[in-house]
Amino acid sequence: MREDVFKNLIAVEDKLGESLEPEAKRYLERLIKFGRRNGSVMFPFLFYLHHHLSVTVLNIGRQEKIQSYTYS
Repeated sequence: MREDVFKNLIAVEDKLGESLEPEAKRYLERLIKFGRRNGSVMFPFLFYLHHHLSVTVLNIGRQEKIQSYTYS
């Protein structure tokens, strides 16, 4: 789910949450739960951390390959 869509769903829940009919409220809650499961609420720091760790792991792998060629 796109982040902007998820934020709009949260805004609708905040503004209209109590005034919605039970069926509409359950549907909205399911959409929000779906968005959370798909990572729509990950903080920017977590995105940065994931990217940084991925790059670090790739660099370590490259260094190991280079070292294995020099020792052979």
